[in-house]
Amino acid sequence: MSSQPSQSTKSHRTPRMVTQNGYPMESHKVTTDDGYVLNVHRLPHPDRIGVVFLMHCMFCSSAEYVCLGRGKALAYLLHDAGYDVWMGNARGNTYSRGHLKYNPDLKKFWDFTWHHIGMYDVPAMIDYALNITGEKRLHYVGHSQGTTAFFVMASQRPSYNSKIISMQAMAPIAFMSHCKSPFVRLAVSVLPFLQNLANIFGVREFLSSSAWLTATSGMLCKDTAWTQAVCTAILNFVGGYNAAQLNSTNLPFIFSNTPAGGSVDLLFHYGQLVNSGKFRQFDYGEEKNMIEYKSKEPPEYDLSKISAPVVLYWSMNDWLSDPKDVDILMTKLTNLAATYLIEDVDWSHFDYTWGNDANTMVYQNIIETIRRYSKTNKQKYTNMTLT
Repeated sequence: MSSQPSQSTKSHRTPRMVTQNGYPMESHKVTTDDGYVLNVHRLPHPDRIGVVFLMHCMFCSSAEYVCLGRGKALAYLLHDAGYDVWMGNARGNTYSRGHLKYNPDLKKFWDFTWHHIGMYDVPAMIDYALNITGEKRLHYVGHSQGTTAFFVMASQRPSYNSKIISMQAMAPIAFMSHCKSPFVRLAVSVLPFLQNLANIFGVREFLSSSAWLTATSGMLCKDTAWTQAVCTAILNFVGGYNAAQLNSTNLPFIFSNTPAGGSVDLLFHYGQLVNSGKFRQFDYGEEKNMIEYKSKEPPEYDLSKISAPVVLYWSMNDWLSDPKDVDILMTKLTNLAATYLIEDVDWSHFDYTWGNDANTMVYQNIIETIRRYSKTNKQKYTNMTLT
């Protein structure tokens, strides 16, 4: 089969894409401690040699890990290597719009940031995957917000470190003061205004997927459309420019699945990290901070509590996960097992999931590192460079 998604799959969601690519597919409902109902996608392996959990970036979904198609997408490569693959979906995205008490039409449903994803969503999905498979530990792979959520979980709920064999962090985000993304910088420059505006007009949901968006992106981003350049520009504006890694034919597929939706506070929380230069909890303002935290300033996450081995994959041209911020993160992690610098100097934020060469530049190294940890569990690999 083609290594690229076929034309017929581009309008489909994760479950159908997986089955059309010839892989087994299961959908599982997972309920968090605070009542959100999440949809987790699984590629079961009858002869598994381990379990791998994949977590997506902000306003994305499990589609992030199957979008490159058979022979290239990380979920498929891991399954081919013998792993039982679980793909998470954070609260509020296309697949996780359920709650035991609130529906998505209520503002209360959207009262969350990535702190809550790390505190509730990720632990619930990990526990569920381990319970279903009967395993005691698994490998975690995150991209962007998927890494942030892990850092929250592993520092705030340190007992979960014992359930992680290894954490593979692509484009890790914790510190953001050096972020160069024009989109983020623009938003940060007017952050108080945007937050006040959202509160005044009651805007809580942000960038949710819809049939209209899917149809529109299909028309505007296809190869024959003169507007395709706009679609490319949007990605470059947010995460960095690397024309060699973006297959324009895949743009309708990408934009029909991304953005997948979330809370506006996800973006606001990251904006606060840019302004503060710290990796800390959401800043509600002094008055509410005193109620929430018993202090005027939000508390910082204690990354020294992360005992699971962490492997960082980073690049020089990532406008969201800037090398200087990654350097700060490296100094804070007490069990940093390895760091991989992508040798392509133009490698950008979204190349980890949509890049033409993601399988050879990143995924092969992730799989090999996971294999090593599966054999030794405790062995550390330091000063690695990606080749």
